[in-house]
Amino acid sequence: MIFIVVLVLYLAFMLAIGLISKSRVKNADDYYLAGRGLPWPVLMLTMAATYIGATATLAKTGLGYTTGMSAIMSTIMAMLGMAIFGILSPTVNQIGRQYGIASVSQLIRYRFGKVAGILAAIIVLWAQLGTLGGQVTGAGSLLPVVFGTVGLNVSYEVVTLALVGIMILYTLMSGMFGVAYTDVAQVLILLICLACFLPFMMINAAGGWDNIVNTVPAEHLSLKPGVFIIGLMFNYFFYFMSGPPYWQRAFAANSPKKGRIAIVTSSIIIIIYTVLVTIVGIAALVVYPELPEGVTQDSIAVIAVLDLYNPFFAALVVVAVMAAIMSTMDSYLLTAAQAVVSDIIKVVKPDMTLKEELKYSKIFVALIALGSYLMAIFVRDIIGLLQIGMGFYSSTMAAPLICGTFWKKATKEGCLASMVCGCAMYLIWRYVLLKPFGLDPSVPGGIVGVIVMVLVSLATYKNHPTPAFEVKEIKD
Repeated sequence: MIFIVVLVLYLAFMLAIGLISKSRVKNADDYYLAGRGLPWPVLMLTMAATYIGATATLAKTGLGYTTGMSAIMSTIMAMLGMAIFGILSPTVNQIGRQYGIASVSQLIRYRFGKVAGILAAIIVLWAQLGTLGGQVTGAGSLLPVVFGTVGLNVSYEVVTLALVGIMILYTLMSGMFGVAYTDVAQVLILLICLACFLPFMMINAAGGWDNIVNTVPAEHLSLKPGVFIIGLMFNYFFYFMSGPPYWQRAFAANSPKKGRIAIVTSSIIIIIYTVLVTIVGIAALVVYPELPEGVTQDSIAVIAVLDLYNPFFAALVVVAVMAAIMSTMDSYLLTAAQAVVSDIIKVVKPDMTLKEELKYSKIFVALIALGSYLMAIFVRDIIGLLQIGMGFYSSTMAAPLICGTFWKKATKEGCLASMVCGCAMYLIWRYVLLKPFGLDPSVPGGIVGVIVMVLVSLATYKNHPTPAFEVKEIKD
């Protein structure tokens, strides 16, 4: 009963933030970018919240349980990519302001033409849908376990549908304003309730760090990654240097240089958080050498919380995990809707009014959320869904986006060839060759994408030059 009360209060709080922020949305720029006015503390926390979802909390704890400390290597590479993007982000913010650009697809369209822009929007939509499906799966896997401990039998399907409904409501109401400020609340709950206490309680329950070192397999304490983690490292590095939700937030920053501070500091928060939840997974291997019946490694953190905390704090921490998942879900949902409405429909129907654009945005928020629900019903694999979305994006969009923004010799021909060849290599490696050596297809796909982008651009830029962005002096 305590858990249900805390959960209801949390969801009511999220909806209240959405209602309060609703009046600030006047047009699509407000809806997607919060009027390009997010201050750096809010931007920092919403960036961190977007990463800290089902993967960074549930799946990362599960990887800590099964593979050990090497699980943090993918996050280190992800944050290296995000930090590099953070250093470059003032230019991205300035391009957005100068050219009226609000998304990665619009940037590609402005630099490389309509065909490349629409293709980019389709890729973004697929990537966000897969990632969103992974978050819905994480939430749907979590709550039935928790409800089961209090004697309530609630199905995966019902739980996921209810959560998607809540997400639709507050994202519909206030767009980026609601998403950003609910993210702030959610990530603070998570950092305080989970990261600050659970790792130390798990170490104590496992008999202390010395006992953990003497009990777990030696490879669990090694940072040396296996093939699976290497694939995630490459995937994450390219994705988090070019991921749509992170560029969207760079466009939304109220100051180019303070946006850089927000992005770099958020990557530090994420690394610390990842180390702590990975330790939870390693300690859980000592406390639970065999998983309880019906529990997967992705739910081990929740089982630990329910065992170690008193009922009120257990409810608070479980709600904090839900906060992590919701904070990622809403960000990817908003980016996906933007890809459909602003980057596909508006390109085909350029006479669309601001009122119509806002209306269509809200319609597609609901439709895409329901699509992610269907994905989560049929593919109940958090990491698998994320790899499908993020890996495909890394193979097809990272090279065109980075080169198109910062390299004057990049050409339309290079962009299109990179997208097509990166996509082809990804699909061949995954579905025809069936992932040789167990290597994630984002690795060969991404490498081919970069090589083709550079070679074709160098071969065509003299005869087919593509106008580059001319960025004015960046001032705060």
